[in-house]
Order: sequence, then C-alpha cells, then structure tokens
Amino acid sequence: MLKNNQEIFQILSEAISEGIVIVDENQEIVSLNSATELMFGYLEGELLNKSLDTLIPKNFHKDHTTYYKKFFENGEKRAMGMDRVLYGIKKDGNTFPLEVGLNPFTIKNKAYVMALVIDISKRVEIEKNLNIKSKALQYASNGIVITDALQKDHPIIYANEAFEKISGYSQDEILNKNCRFLQADDKDQKSIDKIKNALSKGKSCHAVLRNYKKNGNMFWNELHLTPIKNNEAIITHYIGIQNDITQRKLAEENQTHLATILDESLNEIFVFDSSSLLFLSANYGAVKNLGYSMDELKQMTPVDIKPDYSVDGFKKEIDILLGKRVEKLNFETIHQRKNGSTYPVEVHLQLSNLQDKEVFVAIILDITERKRQELFKIKQNQILELMVLDTPLKTILRDIAFLIEDQFEDVFMSVLLLDQEEQKLKSLVAPSLPEAYSNNINSELIGEHLDTSGTNMFLEKELVVSNIETHEYWQNFKHLVLPLGLKSCWSIPILSSKNVVLGTFAIYRKEEREFKNLNKQVVEVGVKLAGIAIEKHLTNKYIEKTQFQLESHAKDLKEQVAEQTKELKIALKKEIELNELKTKFLSLVSHEFKTPLSGILTSAMLLKKYHFEEQQDKRDKHINTISNIVNNLNNILNDFLSVEKLDAGKVTYHFKTFKLSSVLNEVIYNSNMLLKDGQKIKYPENIDELSLHQDEKILELTLSNIIHNAIKYSPENGHIEIKISQKKNQTVFKIKDQGIGIPEADQKNIFNRYFRAENVLTIQGTGIGLNIVKNHIENLGGTLVFRSQEHIGSTFTITLPNKPSNETSMF
Repeated sequence: MLKNNQEIFQILSEAISEGIVIVDENQEIVSLNSATELMFGYLEGELLNKSLDTLIPKNFHKDHTTYYKKFFENGEKRAMGMDRVLYGIKKDGNTFPLEVGLNPFTIKNKAYVMALVIDISKRVEIEKNLNIKSKALQYASNGIVITDALQKDHPIIYANEAFEKISGYSQDEILNKNCRFLQADDKDQKSIDKIKNALSKGKSCHAVLRNYKKNGNMFWNELHLTPIKNNEAIITHYIGIQNDITQRKLAEENQTHLATILDESLNEIFVFDSSSLLFLSANYGAVKNLGYSMDELKQMTPVDIKPDYSVDGFKKEIDILLGKRVEKLNFETIHQRKNGSTYPVEVHLQLSNLQDKEVFVAIILDITERKRQELFKIKQNQILELMVLDTPLKTILRDIAFLIEDQFEDVFMSVLLLDQEEQKLKSLVAPSLPEAYSNNINSELIGEHLDTSGTNMFLEKELVVSNIETHEYWQNFKHLVLPLGLKSCWSIPILSSKNVVLGTFAIYRKEEREFKNLNKQVVEVGVKLAGIAIEKHLTNKYIEKTQFQLESHAKDLKEQVAEQTKELKIALKKEIELNELKTKFLSLVSHEFKTPLSGILTSAMLLKKYHFEEQQDKRDKHINTISNIVNNLNNILNDFLSVEKLDAGKVTYHFKTFKLSSVLNEVIYNSNMLLKDGQKIKYPENIDELSLHQDEKILELTLSNIIHNAIKYSPENGHIEIKISQKKNQTVFKIKDQGIGIPEADQKNIFNRYFRAENVLTIQGTGIGLNIVKNHIENLGGTLVFRSQEHIGSTFTITLPNKPSNETSMF
C-alpha cells in the first residue's frame, strides 16, 4: 500500500471500535487496527504477516480456504449480517462468535480484502438467554397468561401450552378473551371479588377459584396475578400464573376428613415429644377413655399412664425407633385411667415429624374384649382336655360354671343333672351358690309346676324369668331361691347328641332383670361343653359297666377252664397255656377296643353339634377321627385273623413276579398318612429295576408293619431310612429308625405273641404284629432279625429269597 494511503487507513481504523483486518490474496495479514489486536488478545504488531488462519479455529480452516478462493474469484462485497455466525480464536485458545463484512479492493494491480470484524459474544448470549426464557415460558408446567391492561376488558394476548392443557381450550379460543370465561356460570365466588379489588388498586393478588375446562369439568385454579409497569409506572400488562390444584384440594379435604375421623375415633391416639416424652396432642378417644383433660395430659408422659413401665424402661423400649432400626413398633401393655382402673392395650408406635420436630405418634387399641375372648378360648380348650383325660364330671362342670361367671358380672351358675331312672334333678355343680340351693334341688321330683329348670325338662326349650316372685312356674318353689337373694333366672336344657335331655343349665341374678346383655353365643358354648361332658361321662359309665360284665364273663371262663383242666390231666399244660392266651386276649380286647370306641363315641357326639356350613372343617376333623379309629380296629381284627390262620396252618401264599418299587410306593404312600410333625421317610435309591417272585401281599404287610412301628415309636422330626439291596439269590431290606429303641432285657421276647416291651406299655398296640410278620417271612424261606439300642433307635433286616423253593406253599 502507498505510504500516504497507509497513514490515512491507520488514522481511520484507529478511530472506529470495530476490528479491521486487511489480507492479501495469500491470506496473509498486511494491516490491522488495535481494536482487532485487542479483540483477539495479541500485542501490537504481533499479527502482521501472519496467516489469517491464526485467527480462525482449526476445525474451520479447510472450509475457510475454499470459501476464500471463491470470494476472490467473484470479487463481490459481503455486508455485515449477510451470512451465518462465524467464529474466531483468541491467542489464549478461546473461541468466540463474530460478524464479518468483506470488501475486496486493488492497489497497484494487487488484490486485497478488508474485513470489518465485530465481536458479537454479548449479542449471542442475550439472544440465547431470551430464547431460553421464551422456551421456559412456553413449556413451563404452570399455566401462564399475559393480558393487555391498556385495552378494554384486559384481553389475553399470550397463553402458554400449559394453560391450553389445563383449560382444554386452544390458542384461538383463548386469545383476545377476558380470563373470566373460565368461570362459566359460577360467578358467585369470594375469590372473584378479591381479584376485582386487586385489579382496581393495581396490586398483586393470590386467589383460589373454581374454574371450568372446555369439557365442563370443574377444577380448582390457584391464581397468582402480578401487574407489569413501564418506565412511567403505568400498568401495561398483567401476568397470571395458574395451577390446577384439584388433587391438592381433594387431598386437603380428605386430610381434614381423616383428621376429624381420628379425633373422633374411640381408639386412643397420642402425639408426644421424642426427647421430653411430654404429650403434645391427644384425640377425643384418649381423653374420654383415660379420664384426663387435654391440659392435664400435656403435663404428662406415656410412662404416667403405663404402671408397668419406668422412664428408663420405656426409653429403652423406644430406642429401636429412635435408632431407625425399625419403622414401627407394636407391643401390648397395661394402661391406667385417672380413677386408677387398668385395662390391656395394644400399642402401635412410630416416629414422625411435626413442624421440623421429631415426635412419636401412638395409636392405642383397647384389647380388653380380645383378651377376654382369648382367655375364654384357652379355658374352653383346657376343659376339652380335661374331658379327654377323663377328669371327674363335677370338676369339669365346675370349671364350665366358672368360665361363664367370669364372662359376665353378677351372675351365678348352676348345672343340674336329670336322673332318668328316678326322674329326679340332682345338682351337679353350683360353685357360687350356697349349699342350701343344691340340697333343696336334690329333694325335688320333676313335675308340671317345678321351677324353671324342672319345667325345661318337659318343654325342652330355654326359658327366661325376669321376676321369680311373680312367675307362675315358681309359685310353689320360689322359697328355694328367694331367701338366697336370687330374683331372676335364665335356664337352658342340656341335650345329648340324640337330643335327649341330660340336665339343665341355669343362670341366676340377684336383680329382677332380663338377660339380653349377656352374650348368647358364650352361654351356648357353656351349654354344649356341659352336654359333651355329661354325655361322655354317661358313655364311660356304660363302657365301665360293659367292661365289668366282660371281665365277669372272662372270670367265669377261667373257672370253667380250670375245672376242665382238673379232669384232663393229660392236656393240663396245653389248657393252662390256652387259658393264659384267652386271658391276655380278653384283656387286650378290653384295652384296645375301649379307648377307640370311646373316641368314636366322643367324635360322634361332637359331630352332631356342628350344624352350620361354616363348621364343615370341624365336622371333617371328627369324621377323619372316626375313620382312622375304625381303620385301626380293622387292622387289629385282621391281625387276630392272621394269628388264627397261622395257628391252624390255613395260610396259602400266592406267588408272582412284581416290581419292588410298586410295593414300596404303596407302603410309603399309606405310611405318610401316619407321619408325625417333622418325620420323614428316606426312599431307597436304585430300586426301579429290582423285581421279586414272591407273595406280594405278604411283603407289603411285612414292610408296612415294620415302617408303621418305626413311625409310632419315633419322636417328631425323626427320620426313617429304607435300604434295599439284591444279590443273585436273595434280597435284603433294612428299615432304620431314630426311635425309643428296645430295652436289652426285652429283646429276646420281642417276637413273642402279645409281648410288649416295658418302654411302650403306655403306647397303643397288640403285641402280635411282629409275631405274625416273623412267621410269614420264615414260611417264605426268609429271615427277620433286628439290632436295637434304647434311646438311639432300631434297625430291622428282612432277607427273602428271590424265588420261593416251593411255589405250591400252604402252611
């Protein structure tokens, strides 16, 4: 460039704030002003003769070179803002946006380009922020509208997408309308007046309105209204931010409703401080049940109403909640009222927060009735256990009387028994009544005008007499009870399983009143228990009488046998043995049949008590009991028949080839029905291919007998292990248990008929099973041996030939 021109350029370029860069056709910088050097962070003269690429980020170099060549070829000017945003790079490596204007010129036939450069970083940042704010406004989750305050009726000039979604209206349906269109016909709202007042005063406003969507559905709209002023303090616009708070309103209403329910609940609800333990709040149920006022409770802690706890003990109890080791704590304890009375409660306690303060929330359930019912069931079961143990009838009935008296206040129980032969009432128990009551009742025969209890013997229905003094049935007998202070009576007949009257169940009171406040179901339980006890007692008496007759008959037989043995000296020894066997047999039958028959009768009686469909499980239980007992009796009879056949030599064996697994599966299937809790049978391995040519039924009988013994004489959780091995000519079965074992002194007699080891005399059994099994095994050419240790267990080993030596065996 000419020196004069260069000086002129220098003066002009320094006078403007934009950057000026002049490059030649090789893109070398030939001149620039200080604004450019400052813009790019270089010192004076540091950029001269440098390539223009120095000021351009590397990733743009290739495109820039191509563009620069085309520009030189065309030689056209490019004004500012005519192209996309360009980027420069400073000396420190930071890039920034530029706007560049290009002007080509020629001096002395040499081409140059002058670039006017402007740093637009701030402009781009402002545009970016405006764009972000615009998008934030548009996509905000809150509904936003802007109204023009300078126009009549404040029309809506902007509404974002959220407002469209909340209201259900489109932009076309929203713009240029006043916001009141959302109120439909529901104009009578206090919040509307609040908004009008704020608009008239040009103030901000917060209101909750009932608004309506396009589809007519109402929603609760929370509106924040804010005025916008210009520089002259004139309100030009209003911004309305709207939220659909329908769910929150419903939740608040539900919370209010729930709070009302909790406050009015009869359960006790407390809130107390986690540090001081002082009560902060309590509901109506707590105040009413404890008898303290709210002011009194706020001076107390949970320990003050829990007589079983000290402060240290209670803190130790709740420490698990404070340590966040559990979320909720449940326990039972005793509460004490202001008047000193106590009652059982179930406490549900958990940690919570109240106004950033850690508190405990306790829900207290009064479990008095539950405890009474639990105790009632426990005592009821204890009475049933007494029946099973054949406890004397009076003891059982006395417990039943106390059971009913404990359930009600101011009642006195009496159970009377009907003597069918004498047609006379006998007082069995009246534990809370004077002895004179029982003496008077025992002297009376049943008649048309006996007291209520006697009348029930004929009517066979319950009768309530609220005033003994005036009731017709009591006119001739009121002297029996009135002197004792008894003024009302509720009597119920006690019936057998066949609806035969056994006695009467009478409840007396010392007041003239009805018995409607008494739980009839509780009384019915007492009546049924009394009926079962009396009927079982009568059944046992019948069985004892039958047993006595059986024993008398056995005695007569013994005397006859003894007399015959004197006459038949040759057969003396044999007859003596026969006599002993018969005695054992009769004793065995008496023992083994008495208990099952008693069980059958008891279950049958209980079975008839359950008439309703929901009692089917109880009926099934007793039906199963009867079925199991009958099966046991059938097995005993089969054993007796087997003994007779073996003694008479009338046993015929039927041989065939069969799979061992089929026999064992049948045996184990039936045995599983007898398993005690936790007992298991270990099935032998690798027997699927094993076969025998033997009597299948005898093998099944043998295995069943030994496995059933293992179950019977083993404790709960014991294991029974079965092993089977087969050689060329014989098969060996081993059954091992973890039972009580056989005492060493008894082992030599264990296969003798009717023999029972000393440690199993209290367990039901005939003592003939092993004798039968051993005889059968030996008849088939096999052996049966055992190894046993008391308290450790027993192992029985059966050895059978794979084929019988004689298939036409008959013994």
